[in-house]
Amino acid sequence: MRRAARSDANHTQITAALRAVNCHHWQINWPTDLLVCHRDGYLIAMEIKRDAKAKLKPSQAYIQSAVIRSAFARVETPEQALQAAGYLRLP
Repeated sequence: MRRAARSDANHTQITAALRAVNCHHWQINWPTDLLVCHRDGYLIAMEIKRDAKAKLKPSQAYIQSAVIRSAFARVETPEQALQAAGYLRLP
């Protein structure tokens, strides 16, 4: 029997930040955590990690490198998520 996967501690903060700017997103959990609609209309597979030391699973690394290289974002903070989705521009 498969057990429920734990979500990272910052998962709720990141989804709340996306919700606050009315960014459409769906929690898909496999192969990445979220499917996010970018401000320009295309979809991004978004993987939430707790810190820079956390590694991608082999399926996530494959998605990042081979399948959707340009539409993959690995985020650790709400600011990174908003920047990846096109809602925050850093100078």
